[in-house]
Amino acid sequence: MKKRFGAILLLTLTFLGLLSSVPVTVSASQVSHAPRVLLAYDSENRAKSDQTKIDAVQRLLTSLNLEVHTIRIDQYHAGDIKRLHFKAVITMVNWSQAKLTMSHFAHDRAAFTGLKLHIGPSMATDEQQSLGLKLRPRYHQQYWLSDHTSSARQLLSFSESLAVTAQTPATVTTFGTLVPQSQNAQKVPYGVINGNSAYLPYLTPNGLSFVVASRLIARFFGHTSTYAPLLTITDVTPFTNMDLLHKLATDLENNGIPFAISTTSISVNTDLPAYKRFTSELQWVENHGGVIFLRTPVVYYPKASTQSELTQLMQTQIRRFIARQVFPVGMSVPNYWNQDLVYRPAALSYSNNVILTGNPSETKNADADNTAGVYKRTFYGLKEQSLETVHNGTNLAQTNLSFSSPTAITMTMPDSQKDLTGLVKRVSAAKVSWLDPSAGKFSGTTTVANQRAHYRNGNYYLNGQLTVVPTYNPPKQTKPTPVTPTGALNTFFSVDGVFLFFFMIVSLIVLLAFYIVGRQVYWRMFKKK
Repeated sequence: MKKRFGAILLLTLTFLGLLSSVPVTVSASQVSHAPRVLLAYDSENRAKSDQTKIDAVQRLLTSLNLEVHTIRIDQYHAGDIKRLHFKAVITMVNWSQAKLTMSHFAHDRAAFTGLKLHIGPSMATDEQQSLGLKLRPRYHQQYWLSDHTSSARQLLSFSESLAVTAQTPATVTTFGTLVPQSQNAQKVPYGVINGNSAYLPYLTPNGLSFVVASRLIARFFGHTSTYAPLLTITDVTPFTNMDLLHKLATDLENNGIPFAISTTSISVNTDLPAYKRFTSELQWVENHGGVIFLRTPVVYYPKASTQSELTQLMQTQIRRFIARQVFPVGMSVPNYWNQDLVYRPAALSYSNNVILTGNPSETKNADADNTAGVYKRTFYGLKEQSLETVHNGTNLAQTNLSFSSPTAITMTMPDSQKDLTGLVKRVSAAKVSWLDPSAGKFSGTTTVANQRAHYRNGNYYLNGQLTVVPTYNPPKQTKPTPVTPTGALNTFFSVDGVFLFFFMIVSLIVLLAFYIVGRQVYWRMFKKK
């Protein structure tokens, strides 16, 4: 009996030892114990493209290191707010005709004592009571949004109806001011925070409205810092004009502007000269004030094997980059990838930096779970074009905007010398202190298999060892020697040119002789007569 017990004990200890030796892979989204936020919306209202508002709030909350769970109100399960321990509940109304005030969600929200934020029209009675402020309707108005923090303003779209907080006590924190075009109308706050409740009458996913709204949301969750934006050049591919990419990096460095490149890559044909030129130009970027973010590929038709195929593709691309001494400091991805149970671990778990850009018009989800991953640093991708109407129709050069969460101001890779010159001119004129990745506040780590690339203070490390990125010198371009077209007539003249020359001379001599002899014969005929 003792022998049998000893054997069983030995087998148990061996099994436990094997379990303890198995490596556990933890993705970046699993590392952080981020506060949970419930984002509940009534409708996407695609007729007015209001799904972009949901996308914007998701990305903003993720950039604030909050774990956002998104759900449509009519799909909410009773008791989830309490059961899942949400820190805050955000109600977004995109289509007030939905009339979803009588629901399990409305009942649970009324009993919720945490942070509550309402975005859009049709605030319910329980929300108004929590906010403690009276809302007054305004009809057929067009406002200027003024931001005293940046001394910027922007003309907003015409509004048929808008509920505003006309009177706010001194204890209420306000964000932005709505200035009506009519001189007789009253100025009112754009957004307000009163205790554990906040209100935004509307939100747009870009421009000054979003900048001010993001400041309110950040403050609502206790974030008071401001962030220098990261200039990010997007739409770079292995098929980009490499001469333009080379000149862009050179011009930005010459103007003292740090930047990032968001580029896709390939996993096949990496031994061809075109790929070597592509990665050599990325080395040039790394040595001239830029850093590299790897952009995820396009998935057209997700299927059961998508996760394994995507995982292999991403790992291969990263390994090929590292082999060519191109070290990505982060990933760049459309937001819906971070809301997908397949894409998230397959493509976003390799780095601690992520740039979330807006969703395309059509998304191809594999397994959407509407639960965003959280990373060490997430940048909100904001298109530079969306800021062009800030401050009375002028561009970013006339404002001094501050951002309340890590933000990447994105600009498309130019495809001509004229566009490149315009891009560099706009960036140089902007009153913005750009984030300098080499200044020390930024670091980036990308890990795949047994390779770990790290960036810190402008230096690159591979598996802990300092690595010097090669200095790429592009081949000097010389004017090609003009080539004369060759055809049948060219060959004929080149071969028989000399013969024809002498033939023509002889023919002219013979004709001249005939002329002289004929002339003499002709004159003799008249002399005889």
